[in-house]
Amino acid sequence: MMPRTARRKSATDFYHVIARGINKEEIFKQKREKNNFLRLLKKHLKDQDIEVYAYVIMSTHFHILIHVDLKLLSHFMASVLAEFAEYYNYKHNRNGHVFQDRFCSECVETEQYFWNCLRYIHMNPVHAKIAKNPVNYQFSSLKEYAAEKDHIIHPKAIKLYKSKFGDFEESWQWIESTDLSGCATLETLLKHPN
Repeated sequence: MMPRTARRKSATDFYHVIARGINKEEIFKQKREKNNFLRLLKKHLKDQDIEVYAYVIMSTHFHILIHVDLKLLSHFMASVLAEFAEYYNYKHNRNGHVFQDRFCSECVETEQYFWNCLRYIHMNPVHAKIAKNPVNYQFSSLKEYAAEKDHIIHPKAIKLYKSKFGDFEESWQWIESTDLSGCATLETLLKHPN
């Protein structure tokens, strides 16, 4: 068995984090699973030097755009994923791994890549054809940006968003029209995990 490759440290401390259910299982199929995962994110963010800038929870995986020191990222994700796995196994009367491998983390080191990732994350439900409008998807941070209310995302995220776009209508035009070629996709990250 080959040793794991060490995670690469981002020069900006921004990371695009993804984890997928084992065997592509729909570990977030039910609303209760998505809500519990959000609750765990919020619980483990408390009193930590961690800033979430975007997230989306799909049925088989999740994406988070996060600003955090690399060592704290690993500890934070291990805590969230372990607690979710314990909950999931209990609720579904099963045992064993819930997530496929360890989480993937892609370094976000340019402003363009940051904004492309933010858009990519928010457009996931549209690309998966589970929402026509990403604002209507309940398990995404886009609704926090639209309402200008931080629940899980950091207050700095809304400030940054407003400084870039002014208002949500202006950002909506950008969300609909921007090319995503600069952001790593789930498949790319899973093929070349950090």
